[in-house]
Amino acid sequence: MSYKRVHFANHNYVYEDPPPPSPSLTNSSIPSSSSPDPPSPPPEQFGYHPGVFQSSPPPYSRIHNSSLDAYDIPIPKPVQIHYLLAYQPYTEPPLIYDFSYPPTSITGLFNPATLHEPATSPAQQKLTIICPLLQDEIEVTPSSTLPDASVTVLDILNTVHRRLRHQISHGEYSALPEGEIRNSVDRAYYARCARVGDMEARRREEGKGIKKLDLLMGKNYFSGLSGTLSGPDVWELNVS
Repeated sequence: MSYKRVHFANHNYVYEDPPPPSPSLTNSSIPSSSSPDPPSPPPEQFGYHPGVFQSSPPPYSRIHNSSLDAYDIPIPKPVQIHYLLAYQPYTEPPLIYDFSYPPTSITGLFNPATLHEPATSPAQQKLTIICPLLQDEIEVTPSSTLPDASVTVLDILNTVHRRLRHQISHGEYSALPEGEIRNSVDRAYYARCARVGDMEARRREEGKGIKKLDLLMGKNYFSGLSGTLSGPDVWELNVS
């Protein structure tokens, strides 16, 4: 099989640096016996799975100190990911999605209305997605313009899809390790272009060059988000 020349974008995309990592807390952390129990997080049957980190919104607990009569400190509340987004390596995912196509192609056994539910509980107004196969982070913000809007399940899938459609520059391609990784990216590029049925449209797609989607090396299916050690607002994208 003979390969045509790989094309590149003419510039790099520049993104803001991520915020500093939040303090590490585990889901096993609990208040002392003298403190009232915080409200229980939504159980999994309501659509959320536990994350690795915890955020620190209310409620508050009354803590006593020898030098102070009493003061209030926040009790961390677990951050949970929506069940449609949760990484579950040993079960069939409820959501089936190939990033090669728009999110309108999503299938699975779920109510389509759940795509518009908050991606996390508690809801957040910004999330960062990382992936070992990609060269930069993906920041997700709400598509809604309402002041109290939060990131939804569909916001995450739409944003990742759009970012994966970006071209990579020659510099980004040169940063790839030579050998099997670079060859796998090339093969993903040619395979993606070959799926375009119309010959003229295929040539146009080839001319657009390697895209970030090709950095996944053919692993284009969404497999869920897993928690990270970088904070409750940073989640790792798993693909297959």
